[in-house]
Amino acid sequence: MRKRSRGELGTDSSIRSAFPRGASLSSPNSSDVPPLRGALYPRRRSATAQQNRAEHLFGARALDILWTIPGISSRISRRIAIADKRPVTPGNRRIHRAPHRLYVADLFAGAGGLTEGFRQAGFTPIAAVEFDKWAACTYAANFGEHVMACPIEEVVVSRLHDHLVWSGRDVSGQPLRFETPEIDVLVGGPPCQGFSPLGRMNDWDYNDPRNKLWREYARVLEIVLPRAFVLENVPELLKSSEFERLRRHVKKLGYSVKSEVLNASFYGVPQARRRAIVVGSRVGMASLPVPILEHRPTVRGAIGDLPLLPNGDNWHIARNPTPKSRERYAAVPQGGNRFDLMRNRPDITPKCWLNKKSGSTDVFGRMWWDEPAPTIRTEFFKPEKGRYLHPEAHRPITIREAARLQTFPDEFAFVGSNVQVAKQIGNAVPVELGRRIAIHVRSTVLAGVQQEQQATPIKERQKAAP
Repeated sequence: MRKRSRGELGTDSSIRSAFPRGASLSSPNSSDVPPLRGALYPRRRSATAQQNRAEHLFGARALDILWTIPGISSRISRRIAIADKRPVTPGNRRIHRAPHRLYVADLFAGAGGLTEGFRQAGFTPIAAVEFDKWAACTYAANFGEHVMACPIEEVVVSRLHDHLVWSGRDVSGQPLRFETPEIDVLVGGPPCQGFSPLGRMNDWDYNDPRNKLWREYARVLEIVLPRAFVLENVPELLKSSEFERLRRHVKKLGYSVKSEVLNASFYGVPQARRRAIVVGSRVGMASLPVPILEHRPTVRGAIGDLPLLPNGDNWHIARNPTPKSRERYAAVPQGGNRFDLMRNRPDITPKCWLNKKSGSTDVFGRMWWDEPAPTIRTEFFKPEKGRYLHPEAHRPITIREAARLQTFPDEFAFVGSNVQVAKQIGNAVPVELGRRIAIHVRSTVLAGVQQEQQATPIKERQKAAP
């Protein structure tokens, strides 16, 4: 492998891996990203031309990140100079082409965990649908006012020349209509309770009305016809008759389909969350990112720097337990659960637990510092609902800690009450899982774009031929 010279920079992935954890990746317009100035560039080239050239080499999203690194402007200029002097060959000709901006739309967007992952991977969010008012407000606070806060059945999508027209209602209930360019990737995950084991325990089944929302997703997909789509849901989805019908339908639309259950802890998430991921592509064979089995992020790495005593800063807020609850928490060791409470302090153990000698080992459980967290659900602030006790402090995890375990950036804005925000976090797709999927899908989409660009001159010559 050729050693990179001191004046060159790496690819988008190498830049991101070298960038310090916790840095802002939330918005190109964020206050911590300095504006591009003409003084940063050589005088022989205008600021606009130099900026476009840099975007060709690094991509707009990576460039936004790079500008936050002190002294980076001279390195970028040297890299551009090297690229300008390089002879044009089939291997490097692509750096001279205008970049294709990638657009993503999110149906059933929630707070925007999956959208944030795609944004970090270089996509531009331009449309979303989310029925829950508070989740829609959170989405709007982070990505813009293009979210339709209404049932997806009310959303109308139509074509106008080479644009899409979206109609619905905004977060205040007022009619909303806007136009967007063509969508490159459509993402989303319809409500999953009807498929989940918890749902079945509450007498929900595959005939649950929420499962029919997949037909609404397919309706929009058929109109938009993006180059690729991504669906996320619980593992039980892949065994359902609804999924089989959906798979057959999208294949008729020209999509190849790949589906698998992914464990988020093998994709950079400090959480053993298992989710069904379905990828469809009509510009190449659909595939999924490869898991990294050697290292799994831990709870310590995600929340170990936060104060043990919640200070209320940036959603570092915990439940306010009773003195008896604190006694119960103290009786559960790291990695322990309600059975440890029964052994160590039967005098303060609820009678219903004393009478039940079997059951889930996660109930009233305490996390391990050096292992991934369990699945973060919507009521993570209640230890009686799962393994949600802090590894060391005698309390459940805070809202900020849950957001960290879901890999939301600290700069991500949440809107709503404590319970409403907890619901948004628990329902979200882990951001880092979304980013890994987005990077993988991006390579497929860009390869398809390149093939289309190469085929266009051939089609034009064929039309011109007598």
